[in-house]
Amino acid sequence: MANIFLSYRREDSRADAGRLYDGLSARFGADAVFMDIDDIVAGENFAEKLKETLSGCGTLLVVIGPRWHDVVDGSGQRRLWSPNDYVRLEVASALERGIELIPVLVGGAHMPARADLPPNIADLALHQAISIADDRFHDDLDRLARVIARAHPGDSRASRRRLAAAAAALVFAAFVTGAGWLVYVQRNAPRVQLRSAPDAVSTLQARAMMAARGFYERDINASGAGLAHEYATQIAGDQVLVIDRGTGLVWQKSGSGAPLSYTQAVEYVRSLNDARLAGATDWRLPTLEEAMSLMDARQVGGYHLDPVFERIAAPYVWTSDAAGERRWVVYYMDGVAAMEPPDLGGYARAVRTAAR
Repeated sequence: MANIFLSYRREDSRADAGRLYDGLSARFGADAVFMDIDDIVAGENFAEKLKETLSGCGTLLVVIGPRWHDVVDGSGQRRLWSPNDYVRLEVASALERGIELIPVLVGGAHMPARADLPPNIADLALHQAISIADDRFHDDLDRLARVIARAHPGDSRASRRRLAAAAAALVFAAFVTGAGWLVYVQRNAPRVQLRSAPDAVSTLQARAMMAARGFYERDINASGAGLAHEYATQIAGDQVLVIDRGTGLVWQKSGSGAPLSYTQAVEYVRSLNDARLAGATDWRLPTLEEAMSLMDARQVGGYHLDPVFERIAAPYVWTSDAAGERRWVVYYMDGVAAMEPPDLGGYARAVRTAAR
């Protein structure tokens, strides 16, 4: 399934969209980029194929040229204002599902204002756009690719090779450590209470923990079913909390809403404690176990995370667990966990243990 969806209007930006497709395919792989004209084969239902592909994508690129919102149909009506316009449907679906949405301005186009957009896609105007100019195409494309890669680190070819190599190394390590592996799993049999104190966690320990807990992880434990949850929500001032009665944890429904370095994520949580969110001062970043406990084996709207959470506010989260100089990050878009440098742009979703 494609992870990057190119939404464009043929009469406005067909050539630019084709050039973007070629450049992104070279960086992420052709199987990770969807462009309707090439990817829909003869005989397929156009609308159904678009719906199917968009449901599994992680990023929607809205390619906007000078005529994007002014192209008219045979009756002289602007297509964007038709409820059945494909571009409008694609953008509306992405906004509704919380899919990462990046406007890409080509041909010298400017970002449309909210007033120039139909109500159900007016929030498109709130998203940060990236301009692609002909005279600096490759530099601008590299910048766009970096933005996508930061949001979906497991999608690039290099990342997939690193994951494959890491998986092979873990399998070998499990083989040579033999009895130690079994002892670890036996001592960490699945239980509702999760470790809350930060720790140093190696890749081998992370793999063993995920297997023992039955956590879903796309590359390590794809057969994992995850934990059974009993979610409830609670209003706390201007925020909503999610209570997981299965683990006794209380989470932010949203999160930082913007990428942060690890140090900034720690400061973000400290600010919640200073503000006494829900009257508490023990908010913290989750451990790898706690963050992985939210990983859903199902993918709903492009995320392995229950819709009770606002996914776009924290699509991947910092944990308090270290691996050398790196920190564990859990990616709910891709269903994976990875060790990342502390200056990565990640998100924070604070957690605390409810009083028992």
